[in-house]
Amino acid sequence: MGSQQDQPIVRMVQQHITGRPVSLHVPGHKNGTVFPASLTEWEKILPYDLTEIAGLDDLHEPEEGIAEAEHLAAEVFGAAKTWFLINGSTAGNLAMVMAAFSPGDQVLVQRDAHKSVMNAVKLAGARAVFARPEIDETTQLSIGISREILADAWARYPSLKGVIITSPSYEGWSSDISSLAEFVHGHNGVLLVDEAHGAHFAASPQLPKEALAQGADVVVQSAHKMLPALTMSAYLHASGSRVSRERLSYYLRMLQSSSPSYLLLASLDAARHYVHTIQHKGWCAEQLSVQKQELEAVIGSRLIQPPEHVAADPLKWLVPVPEGYTGWEVQEALEQEDIYSELAGSSYVLWALPLTNGRIDIPLKAVRRVWAGLELRDVKRAPSFSMSELFPRLSEGAWEEEPGGEEWILLESAEGRNAAAPLVPYPPGIPLWLEGEYVDVERIRYARDLLQNGGRLQGGRKEDDRFFVKVKHRKKG
Repeated sequence: MGSQQDQPIVRMVQQHITGRPVSLHVPGHKNGTVFPASLTEWEKILPYDLTEIAGLDDLHEPEEGIAEAEHLAAEVFGAAKTWFLINGSTAGNLAMVMAAFSPGDQVLVQRDAHKSVMNAVKLAGARAVFARPEIDETTQLSIGISREILADAWARYPSLKGVIITSPSYEGWSSDISSLAEFVHGHNGVLLVDEAHGAHFAASPQLPKEALAQGADVVVQSAHKMLPALTMSAYLHASGSRVSRERLSYYLRMLQSSSPSYLLLASLDAARHYVHTIQHKGWCAEQLSVQKQELEAVIGSRLIQPPEHVAADPLKWLVPVPEGYTGWEVQEALEQEDIYSELAGSSYVLWALPLTNGRIDIPLKAVRRVWAGLELRDVKRAPSFSMSELFPRLSEGAWEEEPGGEEWILLESAEGRNAAAPLVPYPPGIPLWLEGEYVDVERIRYARDLLQNGGRLQGGRKEDDRFFVKVKHRKKG
């Protein structure tokens, strides 16, 4: 089908550009000849922004360069079939869930899943059973679903059709997927994995083992998160025959844009080639380890690590902040030095580092200035996000629409009401509550503390210093 040294989509587009084509088709910038002067630096990029014309194949019915590129990607990532996604991992999560399950199917869903997974279950008409992941007692961070949780779930809900998990976590901590796959398949279920933050795992055995290699049936990866690909580019991989590839293709055609970006497609092709190159040349983590030690010397503390039995992504650094400060405060201080973190929590900032054998540009002098400027505080830090306190071990979802209207009320007044819309801390995009769920005081307290300490919430409404959430009207009688 082609050589891994080739980049079929990149080659296809470059050949088209070389012919100095006259554009009498969309898009309206006409190969970059018609564009605002304020964006003249895009001059070399715009010719790549093409549409499905002769010689450039069709994402939704690929037969030429796109088909070849997807085949090469399947080889590199160990899939039976790979699809390129230009609407992000969100489109992949929606497609795989809707393809795998039918209306009324009961599905076990990891409770700290991304909001797109929750939306997918709802759109599929499936009935969710939520499983709280195991929690690391030291950090209060998720370490994923365990085999024991699966056994407990199947004992209580023997009609489960499958499981949807998130691995790795946003922080780069991975589940033992091989054990989960063995259990789920032994109960005639399917295992779907949102591996958005693990697209780079296939590049080296020094990285955690990828979900496909551990027996997952369908896997979604955000190429743009940890690989050198453009934002909104992602992969969908299928293995085995438990989920219909025809249904996956059907839902992807339905959910993805009918005018795919060739910039994104070319970047997916190039990212696959990048992974292949590292696979064959090897990735050395020694330089990364040296820089980690240099950072730890500057901040006077070790980076946060998961329990020993949990695999951790060495490219995700959980940097602890000084006592008395929150991660949001330190994140803001770092931004004053033009250092932008991926995420902040109550006690850390998260850095996502590039997959490269070279030295990474970590401005240690600037970090030293930030830490030196943080005066000692004897102040209690904001509470951590503790899923063990906020969510039960197993719970049934509440998707059904209740009769009656909706209203916006103050966050502090929402206790005892049923949510009319999800409330989602973002990042990481894990819903604090979902539509139909009971709003309790613990989650209200967490949301309030998050807002007070610089966090962000999607699904609410801010007016001056007040925050409103949408709830169902109380039933009469």
